Amino acid sequence: MKLLACGLTYSAATIFALPPFSLWPLVFIATAALALAASMARPTPTRPPPPPRTIALYTGIGALPLWAVTHFWVLNVSFLGFFPLIAILAAYSALGVWITAHAARALPRLPLSLITAITLTAAEFFRADLLFHGYAWGLIGLPLIDAPPLAASATLFGIYAACFVAAAIGASAIDLWQRRIPAAINTLAITIAVCLFAWFTRPPLSTAPPLPIALIQTNVPQSNKIGWTIDDELRDWQRYEELIAQDIQGARADLVVIPETMMPGPTLSRDALNTLSDNGIFFNLQQPPLDGGPSRIFATAFADRLLFVQQELGIPILVGEEGVEGFRVEREDGGLRLTQDRRFNSVFLVTSGRISDTRYDKVRLTPFGEEMPYISQWDWLERQLLSLGAPGMAFDLNKGTRLTVFDIPSAADPVRVVTPICFEVTESNLCRRMVAANSARRADLFVNLTNDGWFTWSNMTRRQHLQFCRWRALETATPMARAANTGISAAIDARGNITASLSPDTDGVLIAELPPAAQLTLYARIGPIFPWTMLVLATLGLAHSFIRGRAASRSQEPHAGTQP
Repeated sequence: MKLLACGLTYSAATIFALPPFSLWPLVFIATAALALAASMARPTPTRPPPPPRTIALYTGIGALPLWAVTHFWVLNVSFLGFFPLIAILAAYSALGVWITAHAARALPRLPLSLITAITLTAAEFFRADLLFHGYAWGLIGLPLIDAPPLAASATLFGIYAACFVAAAIGASAIDLWQRRIPAAINTLAITIAVCLFAWFTRPPLSTAPPLPIALIQTNVPQSNKIGWTIDDELRDWQRYEELIAQDIQGARADLVVIPETMMPGPTLSRDALNTLSDNGIFFNLQQPPLDGGPSRIFATAFADRLLFVQQELGIPILVGEEGVEGFRVEREDGGLRLTQDRRFNSVFLVTSGRISDTRYDKVRLTPFGEEMPYISQWDWLERQLLSLGAPGMAFDLNKGTRLTVFDIPSAADPVRVVTPICFEVTESNLCRRMVAANSARRADLFVNLTNDGWFTWSNMTRRQHLQFCRWRALETATPMARAANTGISAAIDARGNITASLSPDTDGVLIAELPPAAQLTLYARIGPIFPWTMLVLATLGLAHSFIRGRAASRSQEPHAGTQP
């Protein structure tokens, strides 16, 4: 029961530490609960210790409510997929405790707080960046974004430094409770010293003139990847034009942003548009206009209208839309079929009344949302699983290969913009590589385009998704503008602070002013050295545990012999 209670405490404390509650000190209770469970692997004079696998099992069961609550929205996307997903995530929590328990038992002289900080950080890194291509939701360090002196550690070593801080402080409480006072004091002193050093050595905020950006927040009620009819597209595009006319025309802005996949029409790839135009492709409206207007719309109409609106505004527009290669119109069974060799989740730049040749294709597809890690290599198996768990969906996107930088004109020098799409903001190292290369800055500003319509009614999840954006800005000292379908659109400064935002579940326009970034952080220059170091140390500790355990087993084996 004690082990199960530790897991349940971890669940409850983490839920309330994350948005929308954001009671960040509770993260220390969460990590203390995991450390307490792992500490039970150390023998005491009064009881034999339970094996690490038992500790991990009960703690993992206790972790199930955390993942069920934070991923409850998945039920609306894939009812059958929800249950294995939360089981896998709870298994990750159990894995961290299992490694910690092994290391704590094998290394009794080391402070539990230090062991826990290393092993939990390593386990979080393994989950978020390595296995199954990584899934970073619910990292133990995330709530510390609301504790700036502690969050500053990420400027040195990234989000995993914050995971280390959260685990070290929480586990120190268990060291104190178990009367390992010097161990707790040493761990706390080192942790706080690193945080203070990071706090006082943060890159200064930029004094450059800000770039005013008009962020369009759409409010398509569910993901437009399924069931967005041509009538819906026409209605939504008319609303976009209303927003532009009401809130952008006359406002001072150097850039307009339309969220991920929110551009109606088949694509903005110029070769494909030419093919559609040459073949006279059109779509029939299901409900002809009441004013007697045309009952059909040409396939290039939305792209043509976008070019007209952009030229009228005289402001560059970044827009989320599908990019295609090898597009063609095929005739079959008396009808037409639109097909392509490759399809991408893309960001296009529209400027000077034309679609720029510069395009960003999403390089990191969302696991289980746009691809099935490893499984997607077998088309038949992927189709079977999709038909079972998410009917109507198709994982047919290709990965991009370039971290494109857009040059946006401004009142001063051009601003270099990179555009992580949707879940790409959950990946620390990917976003770091977008803004830095060879220890030098290659981009001045993040613009995140996302479709959070997937989260349906879950504003809790929308706020947690936004929290990742704050970390990416802080880690690299790079401001971020975020345009989100269904919200939350926001402007975030280089310290990870939200300076302006729109309410979720509404549409509107946010005029955000963000200065181009100045200096890079140490983390942006050196990359993920810290979490790899933690992973190596945790692996060595685990190996030592098994070697020591095998040696102990051999020493207890009966030795055969003969009597003299």
